[in-house]
Amino acid sequence: MVNLHDRQPIILDPAAYDAWLDAATPTSAAKDLLRRDLGAQLQFNRVDRQVNLSKNKGGEELIQPIDRIRPVS
Repeated sequence: MVNLHDRQPIILDPAAYDAWLDAATPTSAAKDLLRRDLGAQLQFNRVDRQVNLSKNKGGEELIQPIDRIRPVS
């Protein structure tokens, strides 16, 4: 994620949602949920600026998968 932005969002496995949101979950257990590396499961897509035009009725051609992310400069 660092190649996209310098601040990484929290990425949780959907199976961990309840524990993450439960105030009774001990802090140590909640921190363990954050240590799982789910980045390999992410799919990145380049989205064309044309999606910002309300008159545009484009579809899948405006979204292209990205195989490699360039570092943020």
